[in-house]
Amino acid sequence: MSKNVVTTENLTKHFGKTIALQDVSLEIPEGSVYLLIGPNGSGKSTLLKIITGVVKPSRGNVQVFGLNPWKQRTKIFQRTGAMYEDHPMPGLSTGQDFLVYMAKLQRLKDPRQTALKAAQLFEADAFWNRPIREYSSGMKRKIALAHAFMGEPDLFILDEPTVTLDQNARTKLRDLIQESLRNKKTFIVAAHVLAESEELATHTVFLADGKARVQGRIEDLAKQYGASRINIKTRDPIQTTKALMEAGYTNITITKEELELQVPLGETEKIAKVLQQSKTEAKIARTWIDLWTIYRQALRKTESAAS
Repeated sequence: MSKNVVTTENLTKHFGKTIALQDVSLEIPEGSVYLLIGPNGSGKSTLLKIITGVVKPSRGNVQVFGLNPWKQRTKIFQRTGAMYEDHPMPGLSTGQDFLVYMAKLQRLKDPRQTALKAAQLFEADAFWNRPIREYSSGMKRKIALAHAFMGEPDLFILDEPTVTLDQNARTKLRDLIQESLRNKKTFIVAAHVLAESEELATHTVFLADGKARVQGRIEDLAKQYGASRINIKTRDPIQTTKALMEAGYTNITITKEELELQVPLGETEKIAKVLQQSKTEAKIARTWIDLWTIYRQALRKTESAAS
């Protein structure tokens, strides 16, 4: 059984009269990709900043590696790589100077080489000798990601990591996460737009108005609340759609040479058999759990239960 890297208990944060988080309790196991989902203003960034010791909670408890991040952030800092949506970087500094300085601050071996290696992960070394104030938002994001991946952190905190990134950088980030998971690294990823991170996630919490509405292992939530999606490549979408509808599958979206189905979890083998019997040169290209559908259904159920 995996140990928990992060635990929170009744975590609450007020900014004046505004409640950013309210009674959020989480257990984030080692080797997981824990996805924080919710609209802007739902409390995702505040939660991440509390976990990293940047913000002090108003009430409740939080432990990271068994330590209090507000009181022992230096020890946690040495084992954590973090990037925030508003990642602070000095505009007059170059990306190179910033990363080298942060490597020294984190007491990493050979700071210059460590900084260069991290920058090269996202091809940020191509522009890192320019002042940060001249960077585009995508360039800043690459430097922030390089900062998060410096050294060999055990815990990664990534706040909206793919926003403004080009496709090459997104693919590289996905590959790095997959590689790190093999070494039991843990990721906490906040997102309001789901992309590559959706398929990598093992656990999730749905936040709304500062509250954890639904949380748990994604496979368990998919069984409890709802839907997976299946993408089908076909040369004859009309005939393939007809075969699927005759088999009882009606929630189908049709494009030129693709179909997308929303189905209950565990239907892949049944659909593959339908396609084989239809003889339409159609095949399943991709399956994934539709987290937003789960989110909407879970919210409806929790709201109706509360009313």
